[in-house]
Parts: sequence; structure tokens; C-alpha cells
Amino acid sequence: MSVLIPPLFRELGLAFLIGLVGCASAPPTEAISNAEITIRKANSMGAAEHTPLELQVAIKKLELANQALKKGENELARRLAEEAQIDGELAEAMTRAAQAHQKADRVRKTRNAPSDEPSAKPEVE
Repeated sequence: MSVLIPPLFRELGLAFLIGLVGCASAPPTEAISNAEITIRKANSMGAAEHTPLELQVAIKKLELANQALKKGENELARRLAEEAQIDGELAEAMTRAAQAHQKADRVRKTRNAPSDEPSAKPEVE
């Protein structure tokens, strides 16, 4: 027993599927651009010093995303670019945390450092 599908529904379904495939295969230029911006920001904040591993992971994934894009593997490129951006954001956050810890350590050392001024003692009469 065969099911008859009205021509309009068949055409709409085909158009919908073509639309999905078209969207899925569009080059992920925006995702790659966002990842590049995030990685540059993390690098400018000092991530190479504070979180070099996380920064290198982000950079490597961005390189792989660009390679996938050149091969026409747009979905893989998109996924890798999104992961690169997330790893770049992680490097940023960890860098901010490391910098905050350093600042807190400096403040603690300043508070605990002996003062050159003699302590003022009240005079007893």
C-alpha cells in the first residue's frame, strides 16, 4: 500500500530540506572571526604568560577550523571555531583570575611589610 503525498506538500518538504542543507553548509566565517577576536583579546591580556596551555589549545583549534574550511568541511570548521572561541574565553577568564591573584599577593605583601616609620605610641603621663 503506497501513501500518496499531495504535490504541494512534497515540494514544501523538498524546499525545507534544501534550506536546511544550505544553512548547514554555509562557510562559518563569522564563527572563525569571533574565535580570532577572542584569541587576540586573550593574548593581549597576557594569556601567553598566565595560561599558555589554554591559549595554545584555542589557537590550534582555530588553525584546524581554517584547514577544515579550506577543505569545504564547513560543519567541522564551525564546530572547531566555536570550540576555539570557548577555549579563548577560558584563557581570558583564567588570565584575569591569575592577574587578580597576583594583585592580591602584592597587596598582602605591602600590608605585611615592616614600615620604616616608628610606630606612634601614646605618651603616658
